[in-house]
Amino acid sequence: MTLFEAPGAFTTALCGDLGIRTDHLVIVRMESFVAMVEAVGGVEVTVPYPYRDHGTGIDIPAAGTVRLGGDDALALVRSRHGEQRIDGAWVADSDDAGAAHRADMAGSVMSALAVRARSAVATPWGVQRLAWAATGGLAVDSGTSLPELAGLTRLSGAHVADVPVRRSATADIIAYPDDATMSVLAGAGYHPGDCHVPGAGESSTAS
Repeated sequence: MTLFEAPGAFTTALCGDLGIRTDHLVIVRMESFVAMVEAVGGVEVTVPYPYRDHGTGIDIPAAGTVRLGGDDALALVRSRHGEQRIDGAWVADSDDAGAAHRADMAGSVMSALAVRARSAVATPWGVQRLAWAATGGLAVDSGTSLPELAGLTRLSGAHVADVPVRRSATADIIAYPDDATMSVLAGAGYHPGDCHVPGAGESSTAS
């Protein structure tokens, strides 16, 4: 959307166009995500079938619970055109199934990372290790304090959903909301017009 313009433009678009209020914004670069997963000793996820995606490089050879390092965890959350080995044959995900699988796996990985991070910050050296991993690749809004950032580790049960959009036919990474987008958002309680875009001098934090 508008994140390349500026974080403020992104949150304004979320509010004005989609009705999604943003209390705080945290941006994690891919290299820092990898480092954070490594800093907590990897994350455990469970897959129902062997899974692979040549596009991202993820290759999980067996069903069940597996511990992933940073690179594999990133490859899994980015996977959208994966294949599952079902009854001995590799079956490619459809576009819809791929989007749903990506949302499920992203939720699983982020929940697992939150659990591991919560354990890591229980000790001073764990806090230091995680802080070093995030250094340089973690950006937050000016209203997010360190205690609030640490509180994100309590989001182990957070739900992640994939919102459908209409993609640009050009080479640019542009996505436009359409009727399907608004339907999914309405089901989650978001409606354009319900969110007020703050003007100059107003706080952007929702009450």
